[in-house]
Amino acid sequence: MKITFAKADRLPAWPWWAVAIVAGWLGLVGLAAGMSQRAGVNVDLCPFKRLTHLPCPTCGTTRGTLCILHGRPVEGFAHNPLVFAALTVIAVGLVLRAITGRKIVLNLSPRQRIFAWAVLAVAFAANWVYVIFYVG
Repeated sequence: MKITFAKADRLPAWPWWAVAIVAGWLGLVGLAAGMSQRAGVNVDLCPFKRLTHLPCPTCGTTRGTLCILHGRPVEGFAHNPLVFAALTVIAVGLVLRAITGRKIVLNLSPRQRIFAWAVLAVAFAANWVYVIFYVG
């Protein structure tokens, strides 16, 4: 495994579809929060949970984000640890890129790549079990 720092634009180009997804998600969260407060009823936005009655792998992300925005980062992280750990790594990478003008490049051999994907799959499954039993 070799980690290098390659020259890159300080601000990466944001794909329009990613911006649209985030904007749509934020709009839905705002609408649901407003409807919940007015009606006094909890609104469930997750179609996976509606169909299966099980939380999806990203379940808790909205509640965690709201906790973080209200100044409770530890509680927010507890709602979905893997999502918030990944978001933290991405944020640190973007800040380093904006400051230094370099991006982190991870060069893995084919065997290391397979191992990394296996570790990510196990982490994903473990996080989903955590979300099912502790966040639900």
